[in-house]
Amino acid sequence: NKMTLTKLVVTEFENYMKKQGWTQTVAAEKLGCSASHLSRLLRGEKNPSSTILDKMEAIFKEWNE
Repeated sequence: NKMTLTKLVVTEFENYMKKQGWTQTVAAEKLGCSASHLSRLLRGEKNPSSTILDKMEAIFKEWNE
């Protein structure tokens, strides 16, 4: 299910943010969105765009290298 996968990616990104010690402002800058938009994504109020998902994926790939 696409929504379940999206929620999983967002949840994992939030966990990654915490491990890195990033504030929502720092993470939002890396994703190219506002901190308030990221906050809505993390609370499940909004769905991330494909661009945001792609950026999250790129951050995960960089982390795993």
